[in-house]
Amino acid sequence: NYFCLSIFTQNLTLPSSQFAKIFPLYPGWPMNLLIIDDNKADIVLIQKMLEKIGDDSLSFESASSFTEGLNYIKNIKFDLVLLDLGLPESKGAETLGNMSKLLAEQAVIVLTGLSDEQIGIDAIKMGAQDFLCKETITAVLLKKSIRYAIERHKLIQEKKQLLKTLQDAVKNIQTLEGIIPICMVCKKIRDDKGYWEQVEQYVSRYTPAQFTHGICPHCKDKFTAEEETNES
Repeated sequence: NYFCLSIFTQNLTLPSSQFAKIFPLYPGWPMNLLIIDDNKADIVLIQKMLEKIGDDSLSFESASSFTEGLNYIKNIKFDLVLLDLGLPESKGAETLGNMSKLLAEQAVIVLTGLSDEQIGIDAIKMGAQDFLCKETITAVLLKKSIRYAIERHKLIQEKKQLLKTLQDAVKNIQTLEGIIPICMVCKKIRDDKGYWEQVEQYVSRYTPAQFTHGICPHCKDKFTAEEETNES
């Protein structure tokens, strides 16, 4: 079994094992995949494709039911799950409903039949990264889909983390609204319990703002004049 790659005007012909080492599935990243499919023939076919397109850093496990797949995920960290929608415990839409249990930690590619293409599209809408039809899947298509799925999942996780960071920041930001009673002479503020306190104390309590103290030119002139009067 050989792969032929055309580079400009030269042809490079390599055994599949050498091809995989030069053009690895995901360079520099040991990858762990899980196949959830009750059809042993399909599992063998996918495993052979993975062996063609992967390198020594690629490893994979297989499960014949959704429950078995979840048990694997509880004990092993997977980068990607290849999920067949026609499982003994659930089929089609029911499997899609269970799919949310897989989406938090790893990318998911849904495997469908040609007649289930709409379900594959629905799977993407529900959070899967891609779907492949078993009847038309090839090693090249599988490799492209895996790379796309992992990158897309990575971007989604980064967006979720960014959103969480922003939400946490919003929770930490406190604002002052409404009418604030302030003394026209000493400029102290009355809080909601009826106590009077310095402006900086009040603001610091309700916002993350910090104060640094100085003296304005008007107060400086006034203070200097009072000092001179006291000295005379």
